Amino acid sequence: MIRQSHLSEDVISHIARILGIERYIKGKLSAIPEEARLDWIFETTDSLKNAIYQTLFSKSYDETIDISNEEQDRVNLYYLFFVGVGKQHFYFNEACMREDIERSKTLNDYCYYDYQYQQQVFADYEAERQVSPYTFRCSYWIRYIKANSQLVYATLRSLDDELYWELDELGSELIQQYIPHEYNLHPSKEEQDELSHEMITHVNGKDDLLRHYQEVNRLLRNELVDSFKQYQVSAEPFIVIQDTVDDRKAYYQNIIISNQKMAQKFELRNFESCINKYLKPESTLKEVLLPYIDKFKLQLLNELSEHFPLTTKEQ
Repeated sequence: MIRQSHLSEDVISHIARILGIERYIKGKLSAIPEEARLDWIFETTDSLKNAIYQTLFSKSYDETIDISNEEQDRVNLYYLFFVGVGKQHFYFNEACMREDIERSKTLNDYCYYDYQYQQQVFADYEAERQVSPYTFRCSYWIRYIKANSQLVYATLRSLDDELYWELDELGSELIQQYIPHEYNLHPSKEEQDELSHEMITHVNGKDDLLRHYQEVNRLLRNELVDSFKQYQVSAEPFIVIQDTVDDRKAYYQNIIISNQKMAQKFELRNFESCINKYLKPESTLKEVLLPYIDKFKLQLLNELSEHFPLTTKEQ
């Protein structure tokens, strides 16, 4: 059974009283200023979590104490209600910079500022690193609250990133058929009383062949993804949502954004209405991606057939 969590007005009201912000709450509606919401994310998280824990569990917040998945969902839901931005309480799980959220109106804005931040971090460690121009691509873990007060965990991903991982998985499967191998973690050495591990590949003496075709796989994949991305620049903007469950059996969505034009229309503070306007059926993914997947499969199989018989598995 899929686990779902929904807001309770009584719980919201009790948390708000502890925080002294009842004036901003009306039922399940919040008028908390965004500045205060971001303060709780980046500066005073424990005060909010204490209020949530006192309301839900009658105890103070303690990150060292484990709670059940159901309890964690409830904590996440009410935390999200008080910190998420906009009508759907939108929240990036791994946001690094407060100002990136403050100055971003659309998803494309946020991706651009995040890209700039990452490039600066890389430059700090690698002075001669060449900075490439920004192009839209994203893959973020997010959370939001649906109009029916339901907590949603999701991945927000660009369509070219979806293709990338489709091809990566397919390529690995095809190579495995022709060059069977497995990976294992092995203890390597102790560093400061902690045992480190290294990944060992078992490939029956065909290490060079495996590395060769992994490189072929990488080059073919990246070439097709780049070609696809160039085509998508002028394509019709759309959104696809895949409803699923995560490994904790909680309701989960994959939200796929077609291109930069779509990202420019994707408003972080009012994005559910944007989704409703541009939503396409899941079958759209197959229609758009399948020609590239089929081309990749044919190209990689042709490369593999140069060294192996044309069978589905090495004899």
